[in-house]
Amino acid sequence: VEETIKVSKRGGLKLGDETLAMIGLKFENTSSDFKVLFGEISLTRGTSQEPSKPTIKMSRAMATTYKGIDAKIVFEMPYSGSRQNYETIYNSDVKTWFYKIYTQQYGEDEVLVTATTSWAAYVVGAPYDVQKGGQFRIGVAAVSMDGKSQSDIAWGNWITVPSSTVIEGFSVDKPIIKAGENFTVAFDDPTHLAATWVIKASENDVVKGTFNANKFTTSLNEEGIYDLYLTMNGTTEVYRGKIQISPKDVGALPEIKTFAMQGDEIKGNVGEFTYTGREDADGYVSRGMALGEKAFGIPADQLGFNNTTPFSLTFWIYFNTINHDSDGTHFLNVRSSTDAYPNSQWGFIWSHLSVEGGGDDGGGYTYNLNNLVFHYRLKSQNAGEPIRISKEFVFKPQTWYHVALCMGYTSNRTLDLYINGKHVGSSTAKSALYDWQSANVIMIGGQAQHRAAIDGTIDEVRLYKKVLSAADVKEAMKHTSSVTDQDFIGYWDFESDTQSDNAMMSVGYNKALKAFKYTPNERDYVKEEVSFAPGAPFISGTNYKIETLPTWKFKGGSIQSATGDKASGEASVSYDKEGIFPATLTLTNGWGTDSETIDVVVVEPTGIEDVTVDEMRAFPNPFEEEVYVAFAEAGEYVAEVYDYSGRLINSYAVSAAAGEPCKIAIDGEAGVYFIKVKGEAGLLKVMKVVKK
Repeated sequence: VEETIKVSKRGGLKLGDETLAMIGLKFENTSSDFKVLFGEISLTRGTSQEPSKPTIKMSRAMATTYKGIDAKIVFEMPYSGSRQNYETIYNSDVKTWFYKIYTQQYGEDEVLVTATTSWAAYVVGAPYDVQKGGQFRIGVAAVSMDGKSQSDIAWGNWITVPSSTVIEGFSVDKPIIKAGENFTVAFDDPTHLAATWVIKASENDVVKGTFNANKFTTSLNEEGIYDLYLTMNGTTEVYRGKIQISPKDVGALPEIKTFAMQGDEIKGNVGEFTYTGREDADGYVSRGMALGEKAFGIPADQLGFNNTTPFSLTFWIYFNTINHDSDGTHFLNVRSSTDAYPNSQWGFIWSHLSVEGGGDDGGGYTYNLNNLVFHYRLKSQNAGEPIRISKEFVFKPQTWYHVALCMGYTSNRTLDLYINGKHVGSSTAKSALYDWQSANVIMIGGQAQHRAAIDGTIDEVRLYKKVLSAADVKEAMKHTSSVTDQDFIGYWDFESDTQSDNAMMSVGYNKALKAFKYTPNERDYVKEEVSFAPGAPFISGTNYKIETLPTWKFKGGSIQSATGDKASGEASVSYDKEGIFPATLTLTNGWGTDSETIDVVVVEPTGIEDVTVDEMRAFPNPFEEEVYVAFAEAGEYVAEVYDYSGRLINSYAVSAAAGEPCKIAIDGEAGVYFIKVKGEAGLLKVMKVVKK
């Protein structure tokens, strides 16, 4: 749509001697999803001269990937005026508004890739089909001051493109997966060489599948957490918990199973559309607590613990990002704000995710990036004793993990650590630990000296007054609504709102226990307001509803009514002109979207009673080279052929006798085409045909 408004003292905008400072636009009778996209707003006087063709100074292909070619171009504009002492030449001096940058693969059409006001450009990911190969070039055209004309394209030389560089990285195609449902794991770069993938159950390392490919599709029949082992060039990297099979209660990725309109075409001006979707798409997912680089803490003065009290702490944790300080990222500890520095930064026990190299503990044990390292605080000295139990387990962002810390006592403190239900090691303190204090806080996250705080979310925090067995840990990974175990003293599932003092109340056996969100300063722990976030995606809850809703978009049409949910829906749409229009349905919930587009053929009756439109037909359909249209009545007709995108391919004038089949040639690739037949009074019929 283009609108031109004359600006003058008479016959247009009456400005007088004032300056035009603002343009106001008002739109009426718009739909709820109405929006305006401006391609240009300009003030022009008279007509602008077409600029000269630029001159290429340099063009070069810099890199090739599966996404396309990175290239750069430098050019200049012919200038006939005088220029002294390297005086700057502006675009207005060469009658140019801006420059269009084009690229072209040999044997293919040129593509407009970007625009610039500079006399140089760098293009990232210009279209290039690696499979077809061939040379490549980049060019530029100058656009006139009014944007109405442009110069011819000035092309650089044909370039032999650099060898394609493989981009590393892979992804799983679904954010949430159900038991028995197919999912695909693939390298992001489709040209990546095949690698070996192994799926193992996190809790016991049982192999669930082995694949040698750059892309594979499979399914897993049991709910749970699975590790993905990726081996390339003899090196194996483990992605813990990368694949997680969730229960039905939490909902699923929406899916459009069918989407259609009634009939092959719309006669009149109203079309009826229906869809069917996935029955199990909706659900409720757990609510977690957003750490936000703060800490979740349970004050020990309400617990009655001492030096020998056994206890276990379990929780789910998700890292948005991992941004280490010089000594890594602070993870979990038991510490007191009443301790003097540096003990206040350590505590009864403490742990951190290590940095690359991780340092040497004195026994030749070097930690790797994102290993979880625990320390006992010894009574005999201010230093900590490293606990060497989790060297092989590497944490990565954008993944949920379950952690269980189990602390017992025999002749000294013992520690067992489970991650994702798997026992990753145990340790016994070599000497007496620092005394337990009632001022302690059992704390997840928070900052400590040279250790960054966690940016992430926790969920399902449990505190037990006992040491959990392996079976207990596996059970603790689930949500429960009934607590009967007296030793299961504290439970924070974050489904309940906070108290007026920001306390989070336990729903465990001891419902009087409180937890808080803290900012742990050196000598004080400041209580903060709690922020919630979506929790572990495989645990059901009561606050975060996963609800699937449809979004309808009908180009050329107006929605009269529309309803829908996860499983089915319908819409009634009116059209005010004939044509071929796209209709798009999108189903969306908290896990993602599914979208589908169909073409809608709208036929507006013309009132020609003597022509029996229903008797007009195209045959054979599908066809190979030629298709015929049979006319019920003699007359003069125009047959227009459109491709699937609505582009006019050809137009034929047809003088037909009654019942005569007329040949319509359709040149082009195999696919869907539309034949629009017009008579003296207008459109008669639109027919969809398929070329083999």
